[in-house]
Amino acid sequence: MERFSFKSLLIIIVVLLIGIVGLWQIQRRAKPAEAGWFNESWQYRRSIGISNPSGSNLTDFQVSVNIGTSALIAAGKMKSDCSDIRFTDQNGKLLDYWIEENNPGCNQTTDTKIWVKLPSLPTSNATVYLYYGNPSAAAVQDGNKVFEFFDDFNDGNIDTNKWEMLKTDNTDASPYWSETGGYLLAAKTLGWPTYSTITSKNYTTQNGIIESRYTGTGSGDPDNDMLWVWRWQDYRNFYFFHHDWNNLDAKSCACLPSDNINFSKLINGSETCLLYIGETAVDTEGTWYRNTIQFNSNTFTLNFTKNLSVGYSTIDSTFSSAGRVGLG
Repeated sequence: MERFSFKSLLIIIVVLLIGIVGLWQIQRRAKPAEAGWFNESWQYRRSIGISNPSGSNLTDFQVSVNIGTSALIAAGKMKSDCSDIRFTDQNGKLLDYWIEENNPGCNQTTDTKIWVKLPSLPTSNATVYLYYGNPSAAAVQDGNKVFEFFDDFNDGNIDTNKWEMLKTDNTDASPYWSETGGYLLAAKTLGWPTYSTITSKNYTTQNGIIESRYTGTGSGDPDNDMLWVWRWQDYRNFYFFHHDWNNLDAKSCACLPSDNINFSKLINGSETCLLYIGETAVDTEGTWYRNTIQFNSNTFTLNFTKNLSVGYSTIDSTFSSAGRVGLG
């Protein structure tokens, strides 16, 4: 019977150990890196990939994610008010977030839209983790921590530390604005060329995005107009997007022959039309519409709810410095 010497046996054992260690190293390297579980009180989590096609690293950047909360709630995995939702980065650090209300909000048939603020978003993209499944969790969402300027209009009083209300004749416009149940309400407009505006009191920006949902009432009122204002320098100088809700006062404004939807600017109180878009259909009272206005350098782009696939753009450099944002 052939025997192994101690030396040969030791060599074989060493070789086997090297093989086992090598295999374990290969398996360990093949395992994807994941953040540690941030809190054992949460039962579930899922990873969400965030892309960055901008070509540059971004900091303090807000991104929106869509989560099917109704299915998770029906399965008993999430609280019915979504208050157990948490987000973390790849290092397990909690991230600020805000659930967009009524669009559609928590526990609806369509996905819930949630805004998350990322401290950094590199060009190599990022991963965030959604946690849920803690019956004892309290709501922590806070739009003030997510956005540069935020108001959800939920406390029943317009915050005069955030907002200033002026008419375009520099008189008080506060009687024309109110808030209730998460909505900012604008009373009947005053009739061109006098508008009532509500603008950020202390916040200014040169570049940004105004995203809004809105509806109108008062069908047949020729002065039922709406404005979205940016780079507001003073009550007589600013850019605005103008929507004549009922398309009835075209004769009074700058973008003839029709004035339903247009980009304009107010210079020393006088309107100049920048781009006539011409959405000529009368809008449906009580129907909610959505638009996104992006202003970057001297380019302004609108995506309107009736045709979000189309971007209407115009260029102007009259007001190049930072200014307030608001509505009118």
